[in-house]
Amino acid sequence: TFRETMKGRIAFGTDDPRTGWNDRNAIPLILNATINIRDITGFVADLQHRADMAAHIYSPRLGFIRPATHANFQLFAPTDDPTLTHMIYETGLILDGAQHFLSGRKHVRRGPPWRIWAETTTLHVQLHKGRDTSGKVVAAGILRLGPVDFLGLMATLSARDSVGLWRSLKSIGVFIGFFAGTLTKTYLTFGRRK
Repeated sequence: TFRETMKGRIAFGTDDPRTGWNDRNAIPLILNATINIRDITGFVADLQHRADMAAHIYSPRLGFIRPATHANFQLFAPTDDPTLTHMIYETGLILDGAQHFLSGRKHVRRGPPWRIWAETTTLHVQLHKGRDTSGKVVAAGILRLGPVDFLGLMATLSARDSVGLWRSLKSIGVFIGFFAGTLTKTYLTFGRRK
């Protein structure tokens, strides 16, 4: 399990995250997420790399704290493009009495190593009406994981349900190995396959 905090802004009236980020009327928004991987071996083996996520957003303009009604997390989820995977953060929430769905993607694309930080810390978000991404997009923007927040994330990494120090360290090692190995294949070897 680990906790992650990403901060940025979104703007209503656009479906493009970069346009929303650059809008001078964009509103600040923070996503606080706790990721819980119940079975690290199954998580690595699963092609979608899906885990449980508990989350809430914080935005004074949207009513301060808005807890998730449901949520989804995926790490390096495959796409139709073999050079691209997504880190997916999705959470349902209630705004003005109506169900909405915040869908975020970090775009991890095969390429040179100097893109690692920007791509793995930048979350492109769209806010949909309804319970999932099929609803109309009413706002969009960008959230980022800053260096201090990244250190905070690493400090929360734990295997709380593992019995004993050895099993705890082994579980954490499997996760770090999967994460670092995927980044190495993507950025340091440009994703080349044998």
